[in-house]
Amino acid sequence: MRYFYAQTNGGYNKTHEAVEDHNRIDSFELPDSGGLMFCGRKTIDAVREFRCDGEWVRLYYPPGGPRMSPEINRRPDGLYETILLSGKRNGYGGRQIFFICPCCGRRVRYLYLKAGFRCRECAKLNYRSSQRTRGEYDAYDRGKKYVHQHLDILWNPDLLDFPYAIPERPRWMHWNVYSKHIKKLEQFQRQFERRQLLGAVSLCKKFGINIPEEYWR
Repeated sequence: MRYFYAQTNGGYNKTHEAVEDHNRIDSFELPDSGGLMFCGRKTIDAVREFRCDGEWVRLYYPPGGPRMSPEINRRPDGLYETILLSGKRNGYGGRQIFFICPCCGRRVRYLYLKAGFRCRECAKLNYRSSQRTRGEYDAYDRGKKYVHQHLDILWNPDLLDFPYAIPERPRWMHWNVYSKHIKKLEQFQRQFERRQLLGAVSLCKKFGINIPEEYWR
């Protein structure tokens, strides 16, 4: 049986930006008293301060930093923001430093530079891999990747042949192991078939063609 390959909904997250596109700082890299620390590919000045209300760090923004906001202070030597720090004992008898996010107050290791230093949630960032919705060829790509990783062979069947294609068994692989991997591959093949079938049904509905549910449920 041949399937009609319909374009289904998919895309990128519209409310969050990607973590990989923003510079961040790591509390584990804070200098003991003050100095330079990395913010992505740039370096910024960090000055530790001890006050009656706790331990703070003054972080100076790199050139071309964020726009002014209430948390950002302007001084002749540049723009900076003060962040509260929190210490936690580690398993080696030492003490590890974390940032306190100025927006939500959570203790975090990383702060991202977006309209000021913010934790990932407050900056509305997530990883690019999680932004991509599962598209019509997701099972096809995952099946090919599985074969490459576990059978150690290059396997690139056509889309139409993918639901029925079976990769060859490597000479060094035992039949029982090979059968286990083929069963896993069949799961991706059935997922691919199902996604294509639902896509075809959805496309038919747009053109006013109703397919009885017993054919695709």
